Amino acid sequence: MQKKPFILFILMLIMVCELKAAPENEELTLKVEGIEETKGSLMIAVFTNANGFPSDDEKALLRKTVRVDQNKMDVKLNIPHGRYAIAIYQDKNSNGKLDTNFIGIPREPYGFSNNQRGRFGAPSFDDASFLFNRQNTVHNIQIK
Repeated sequence: MQKKPFILFILMLIMVCELKAAPENEELTLKVEGIEETKGSLMIAVFTNANGFPSDDEKALLRKTVRVDQNKMDVKLNIPHGRYAIAIYQDKNSNGKLDTNFIGIPREPYGFSNNQRGRFGAPSFDDASFLFNRQNTVHNIQIK
């Protein structure tokens, strides 16, 4: 008879631990600078790993579109703490894609977290990734 209360106590303890372990979303502020023309939208993709980074936004944890109305913008993202890499571009003509020239060089402003630039292409996830936690709640991205 004594086993039932003990088992119930253990089950409740496990459930409480699982609830505490669930990641809580917090606000990350992206400070986007380098916007030369206030038109179109910022297209933002947040990645948790190299799979799809930076161009396959279908594999991103979060995609967000924000109308450009200033030359410097603060964009709020509600995500759990963790390691992320962010790809962002300004879709000036609002066609929903990053326009490129005939050899694939972007014709619209773009940027990556850590302000990384690849030598011959996009930076790697590792180069662009950063840690979002309670001490690091603001991240600056310069688009060019």
